[in-house]
Amino acid sequence: QISQTVLLFAGSPAWFVPQADSSSKWDQNLGGAGSCMREFYPGFYGQATVDSFSIGQQSHKSIWLATAPDELDEDWTDRLPNGKLKINSRRRQELLDHISRCAVCETIFKMVVIHSMNDDIPSCPDGYVSAVSPNRFIADPRQSDNSEWTGYSYWLSSLDNYPMGVITDEPAACLLYYSPSSVAVCDAEGCRIRSDDDQKSTWIMDAEKDIETEPVNRRTFAESKEYISRCRVCHRPEASLIRFEERS
Repeated sequence: QISQTVLLFAGSPAWFVPQADSSSKWDQNLGGAGSCMREFYPGFYGQATVDSFSIGQQSHKSIWLATAPDELDEDWTDRLPNGKLKINSRRRQELLDHISRCAVCETIFKMVVIHSMNDDIPSCPDGYVSAVSPNRFIADPRQSDNSEWTGYSYWLSSLDNYPMGVITDEPAACLLYYSPSSVAVCDAEGCRIRSDDDQKSTWIMDAEKDIETEPVNRRTFAESKEYISRCRVCHRPEASLIRFEERS
């Protein structure tokens, strides 16, 4: 939960739906409340025609955001689970452990995201203060200081050449972790945790890097972090003075 907000509900982030007809796709902005599904249910939709309605079909697929790897090295894809993790099997918990979580919060103040366009974490504009990290209570060896909402400037991902992403002026564009954004490709039966060459993620780069002087054009994902813009989420300081009282 974000500080100085009211938690409405928590869930799992559903990203987009590629239907059996390859021309029928629908994606959801991860910065919108509608992307946070209260229940993780891979077969959450049915498809209707004039005279029929189909549910629970293998052709009904949904894409969910997966968790970031604990350690980002050259072998991280080897640690992804093999095969399909079925929702109603002994591997159910293993599947749930690989699905990212989300929260929808309500507030009366606007959150502002700042992208530095270089590898320095930016400061907030005059008259604003840094928002606290929504993961501040989660111990994480990947971050030496997780008290403030800082991260990496994310734009979009694509799967099988279909793009899906966020609006860069939303806090969702400032991801806490620099991750290849692996996804869970699901049908009514279960999911496969996928990260391959057909999946790409797009990030805002450090504009101060002279890429023409680089000896080679390609890096491993783990090596590329130094080329990515950093970001910070800010809000007005008076927001910290707001106190919410629970009513019975």
